[in-house]
Amino acid sequence: SHWRTPIADASVAEKPLSVAVASRISLRFGESGSMNSHGRTESFIERSESKPIMKAIQVKQVGGPEAMELVELPVPQPKGNEAVVKLAASGVNFIDVYFREGRYKAPLPIVLGQEGAGVVTAVSADVKLFKVGDRVAWSGLLGSYAEYEAVPADRLVPIPQGVSDHHAAAA
Repeated sequence: SHWRTPIADASVAEKPLSVAVASRISLRFGESGSMNSHGRTESFIERSESKPIMKAIQVKQVGGPEAMELVELPVPQPKGNEAVVKLAASGVNFIDVYFREGRYKAPLPIVLGQEGAGVVTAVSADVKLFKVGDRVAWSGLLGSYAEYEAVPADRLVPIPQGVSDHHAAAA
């Protein structure tokens, strides 16, 4: 995908850019004198992505609810014995507050959420029990406040027909 965002104030273009996916961003600013429809000089940030991007709720520094930040991260790729799942439902529990506040230690930054349910979109070569398209659920792993999560195959359970993704993530 490719996007182009105008920067209204050209002085902003001279400041450092901090982005969660900085390794996948290339900057190209409009040439000086490039005019918009209002006759103002505009600069642009252009981003080309080589890998698919997903949205996730991430905590970079422990704190209150304001510590949760919507970020863009690369969609995970399956490693050994993993399946990548497109989440349809994510469990929301009080333990997430403990991780966010730092009462339970986890390396930062973290993506919150410990339960999820959804559809397998990719598997590593050594995964034999699940295939792309299977509906699955899991619990006890950080990372389900995201659009996708890479989950060890031995942590997945199939969702029976007649059980919704929301019920599976809550079970």
